[in-house]
Amino acid sequence: MRAPARGCIILRVSVPRATRGLNGGWPLSFIAWTLIGAFFIGRNLVLYRTRGVPIAWDRGVLFELVYWYTWALLTPLVFRIARRASEPPRRARRAALRIVAWGVLVAPAQVALEAGISLLLARSLLGMTPDDMRRRIGLIVNALPLESFSGFATYCVVVAIYFALEYQRRFRERDLAAAELRRRLSEAELQALKMQLHPHFLFNTLQAISVLIKDDPDAAQRVLVRLGDLLRTVIDSARVREVPLRDELGFLDQYLDIQRVRFGQRLTLRRDIDQAALDLLVPPLLLQPLAENSVRHAIDPTLAGGTIDVTARVENGRLRLRLRDDGPGFPLGMPGPGGSGLGLSNTRARLEQLYGGSHRFLAANAPEGGAVVEIDLPARHAPPGP
Repeated sequence: MRAPARGCIILRVSVPRATRGLNGGWPLSFIAWTLIGAFFIGRNLVLYRTRGVPIAWDRGVLFELVYWYTWALLTPLVFRIARRASEPPRRARRAALRIVAWGVLVAPAQVALEAGISLLLARSLLGMTPDDMRRRIGLIVNALPLESFSGFATYCVVVAIYFALEYQRRFRERDLAAAELRRRLSEAELQALKMQLHPHFLFNTLQAISVLIKDDPDAAQRVLVRLGDLLRTVIDSARVREVPLRDELGFLDQYLDIQRVRFGQRLTLRRDIDQAALDLLVPPLLLQPLAENSVRHAIDPTLAGGTIDVTARVENGRLRLRLRDDGPGFPLGMPGPGGSGLGLSNTRARLEQLYGGSHRFLAANAPEGGAVVEIDLPARHAPPGP
């Protein structure tokens, strides 16, 4: 039998799901119980030294290890008992009774296993005589009720550890499932916003074509051809969450080329793009609805037309985009930080879904005149390809 000084220590160990049964459970069980055994062996050695008595290597070290290693052997079995007893549709009271019933069997079994291993080691390693063996067996028989009670307490601790680890695993699974649900919901909302934007864009472009059909059929035909190319880009963009700014600017050029067929020299685009910004990621169709808003409200209503300025800068790890026109600006009473209309509200909603609090979106009247939209995003590069 092990040294009389006993106690309990609970280790916070993260157990993979594969170790819930017998297969794969013993290695981790031995590691955990070795740490516990090392703690109590150190405690025994300190007690012997402080009391000034010779160290009993059999009781203080060898039998101590035997005690904890028998529990290492039994821990996967106890885990399986707890798992089987708590499987649905069993109720809590019935599960508790099954666990207690098994504990009544496991505790004396552990005592018997520990005693058998201790006797074998005592005979082979310590040279214990047959008389000493008989006396030790008698001590074991007399101590069996008390040792079984102590073993039952350890059994309950092991069961409690199992349920703590199982609760931790289920909590982590629920957390991962909730995160996955939030991700899918966010993607669904983004997709819905895109689907809302595409008919809006197509309707406005077809409206422009209908205006040209009577006045300039050849120009209307050219716009239809360019619209086909543009729609292919729109379809491709539906599969991705972000594209390089270079591609988004190319899409903007395609869109404005269509509008120039209608407006001619009345539509002017000026770009001031930092070269370092071209490879940074932005949501697809980010700039087109903003430019469309400028075309409708700043260029179409006036005979002189107007200018759209697009600026992109990289500053302090942020991508700063600015689109301004020289039209009359937003109407009075329009909420500047949020903007209104489908294009602006849709853009703001998409940015909120993609970036949350790590972005800034501002739609307001520029001090120098006209309407301005400013977007501030994290400067992110596309991940390297396979």
